Amino acid sequence: MRDNSSKSAKTRFSLAVYLILIVAVPLMTIYGAMAAFEYYRSSQLALQHMRTILEETTAHYSSRMNTFFVSVEQVARTLGGSFDIGLVNSEEECYLLLEYELSNNPNIFGLGVTLSGYNDRGQDHESIVYVCRDEARGLQRARIRAGRAEWVRAAKETGAAAWSEPYYDYDAGNVVLCTFAAPIVRDGIFRGIVSVDINMEDMARYNIPSLYIDGGYFALFSRDGTYLLHPDPDKRLQGNLNRDAHQSAEALRMASAINKGGRGVIKLDTDENGIFWMAYDRVDANSWVIACVAAEDEVLAPNLEILRINMIVMLISGFLLFLIVIFFIHRILNLPLNRLLAGAQRFADGDLDVQVPESGRTRQVYQLSHAFNEMVREHRKNLAARVSDSLARRQAEEASIAKSEFLANMSHEIRTPMNGVMGMASLLQDTKLDEHQQQFVDSICQSASALLSVVNDVLDFSKSESKKIVLEISGFNLRFLLENILDNHFLPADRKGLTLNLFYDPQAPEWVEGDPDRLRQIIINLVGNAIKFTDRGYVRLIVEWHQGDSFTFKVTDSGIGIDEKHHSEIFNPFSQVDTSHSRSFGGTGLGLAISQRLVSVMGGEIFLKSVLNEGSIFAFTIHLPAVEDKKNFPVRFLKGRKVLVVCADDDNRGSIVMTFKALGAQTEEYAAPLEPVRDIDISESGGFHLTVVEKSCLGNLSQEQWPDPLLILVPFGSRWEGGAVNHLTYPVHIKTLTTACRKVLQLGDGTSGVDGAALPEALQIKAERYLNILLAEDNIVNQKVATAMLKKMGHQVTVAVNGLEAVEILKEHVFDAVFMDCQMPQMDGYQATRIIRENNTENTDGKRLPIIAMTAHAMSGDREKCLAAGMDEYLTKPVDIHKLKSVLQGIF
Repeated sequence: MRDNSSKSAKTRFSLAVYLILIVAVPLMTIYGAMAAFEYYRSSQLALQHMRTILEETTAHYSSRMNTFFVSVEQVARTLGGSFDIGLVNSEEECYLLLEYELSNNPNIFGLGVTLSGYNDRGQDHESIVYVCRDEARGLQRARIRAGRAEWVRAAKETGAAAWSEPYYDYDAGNVVLCTFAAPIVRDGIFRGIVSVDINMEDMARYNIPSLYIDGGYFALFSRDGTYLLHPDPDKRLQGNLNRDAHQSAEALRMASAINKGGRGVIKLDTDENGIFWMAYDRVDANSWVIACVAAEDEVLAPNLEILRINMIVMLISGFLLFLIVIFFIHRILNLPLNRLLAGAQRFADGDLDVQVPESGRTRQVYQLSHAFNEMVREHRKNLAARVSDSLARRQAEEASIAKSEFLANMSHEIRTPMNGVMGMASLLQDTKLDEHQQQFVDSICQSASALLSVVNDVLDFSKSESKKIVLEISGFNLRFLLENILDNHFLPADRKGLTLNLFYDPQAPEWVEGDPDRLRQIIINLVGNAIKFTDRGYVRLIVEWHQGDSFTFKVTDSGIGIDEKHHSEIFNPFSQVDTSHSRSFGGTGLGLAISQRLVSVMGGEIFLKSVLNEGSIFAFTIHLPAVEDKKNFPVRFLKGRKVLVVCADDDNRGSIVMTFKALGAQTEEYAAPLEPVRDIDISESGGFHLTVVEKSCLGNLSQEQWPDPLLILVPFGSRWEGGAVNHLTYPVHIKTLTTACRKVLQLGDGTSGVDGAALPEALQIKAERYLNILLAEDNIVNQKVATAMLKKMGHQVTVAVNGLEAVEILKEHVFDAVFMDCQMPQMDGYQATRIIRENNTENTDGKRLPIIAMTAHAMSGDREKCLAAGMDEYLTKPVDIHKLKSVLQGIF
């Protein structure tokens, strides 16, 4: 125990010694050097301060003297301007004026004036008057005496104002005076002189309160170096600095500096009296020089003594303070650092609950202890957060998987019976039904389509939320796509009495690159909504083309409109602005939300402009590059031909006219009635190559009375009973219009259409080739639907109730194609397909057996999953007969 204590004491003593040796000695050396440097620097600053004070004081008194002399000169010039030569008739007037000026300028000793002119008798006259101060008798009149007369004569001879050198005026009491003489000139003729005398003693008293300063004095020198002012009276006007320059180096340096003029500070070294400094400055008014001479030791002595005492005190106190600091560092830091070291070692060993006391005699030690404890707590928190994040991420992934599985199961479970309902209803429509039965079947089909639309909207919205929308870019004919969409909506629009038209920019290309299915989905949503919420008027689809291959699509209507306060809500999911609309018009409220997200994926932005009860405009702009290897514009076979269009409805007429312009025609349009048509001069056909007339505008005129060739526009659903006259039934598209015009104008049969890429022919029910098909489907209703559809097309069908049975049948029989459901008992469609591919099963042509997925799985990735399993095509339930035929035509 004693040994440990002794060892500990020895360790503490060694630490103190090390601190003193390693820290104290170098720091004390640095401190001493800094103290010496500070002493030197302070001395230089004091010396610089002394020089600055001398220079500023000299400049100040020089400025005051210069101001004084300038004011005297101004008095002289003012007084000279006050004399009116023509009115001076007596010396009395001159005395009175001088006395007045002298009484107002106490810094002036005397004033005199010499005037030359003519008296009132026309005789030469000269007035020589003078007024000066007398301490006992006040202002005294006199004549100009000899001393001043010399400067008066000098000014008269030179014609210029000038200061005299100081001189003794014995008549005035042996005072030293200086005179400023200013000539009086009228019209270029010398008329007289004004002289102003100043007393040098008074001048010094006014401008320099004392010729003495601490450790020095002030002196004033004339232009030739004469002492004008000096503390030594014997030198005034008697001594000369230039003469003294031959006697000492100090005087020589002073004379050299003063004779150069200007201002400055010089150092004067003398062996006997020490170091002196002289600051000098020139008085601009008369080129005199004022100088301030001071002894360095006398000026700096008090400051330097205080500085030396301060430096000694600073060194002693610094040394004592340093010892105290060393002591407290040893006492204060050693224990807390040992505690921190022990805590850090425990933390390194894995003890996450370690804490050190947050105490200490210094803020830094406390902060260090607190920071260590915070570090430990933060580490525990981060560790817990990482564990929590990992758990939350795993839960989120599980929730996402569960959601995807739920949506997939929901889609499958709904689409499977939907396939039976819609398939059977479509087959029932093709049977012989009475009017009421046909209405019932139509209602079933419409309700089933509405339910399928709801399912598709929910699935699309789920895909957009999970950001799984992937665009499939391909080339397609934009005009044909839009016309096909409007064809599908023409019947519901016509039932409501609405006009539905496409206004396609005649300058726009038709073949473009993009995702036609996503664009179709957007347009269908917008057009369907417009028809749904419009009871009368029109619905228009307007396509505008901009340079740079961007298209703007606008769907406008004359419907109920939307209040401005609801514009910000219209694109929200499940929103229909007014909850009553969901019952009045139906729908999920997802269409616009899905459309907005699809437009965003395409790099565009959708916006709304609507006024309540006046209609709405939904518009979006996207980039669709033109397909370069296709004919992008219609064949302008009507170029140079004039076409007359007579149509009552503005929308129908405008759409037809725009289509004719796309074909190159020059159009003239009229909105019935008959009279305007007569004004055209029907008998001569008005020079038109073709007349297009809506059936309702024919009037009472017979067809033979109309210009020939004639094309009649027949409303949708109407029957034409006009015989062999050429007619065209609404809706009018560029394909049908081109065919009709070629036939009417006898330009060919019109089969070449617009650009050599005509619309697909209407699908025929009967197939061109009858196939032997294997259907793998476990649902009995879906078996009946698919079998009936395929047999209706003329195909032979064999049914397998699961994938295992399908594989066994294929081992014994050869088929042309297989329709494979994906979810079946015992063996699903994926596994069955893989086995079939492993067996390299062939069809009747000796080629790879085509397998078409026909499944209710419609989630994102299901198509890729089917193709990856080895299937060739993918159909989602519910399917119709046209989809079946289209897929088979693509394979065979």
